[in-house]
Amino acid sequence: MFARSLLALSLTLAVASPAPAEPEKPPLPQNRQEWAVAARLTFAGARPLPDSVKGVAGSLRTVVRIEIRRDGSIADVRIEKSSGFGPADEAALKMARDAGSLPPLPADIPGETHAATLPSS
Repeated sequence: MFARSLLALSLTLAVASPAPAEPEKPPLPQNRQEWAVAARLTFAGARPLPDSVKGVAGSLRTVVRIEIRRDGSIADVRIEKSSGFGPADEAALKMARDAGSLPPLPADIPGETHAATLPSS
């Protein structure tokens, strides 16, 4: 009986507890400079180095070209300059694709899409 009452109490508390608040989103970038900073921060957290690239001697640098739609979604990703090492290039492409979407383009970036390059090393 006590266990049943305790279970009912815990279920009531779980149902009555408010959901945790979502973290506050940063304000949307208002100009090209703010947008560039926000885009860099988006990609900064998405740089896991795959095992196939770890321990490779020398410096690997891949340049990825990303085409972004006005709403911030990524329209296209491709290698602009290869590192010369396939797994590093594939990791750079994956990082760009996995970033999801970026902030919407501000008014001072013209056109329906915007191309940006992302060096990855």
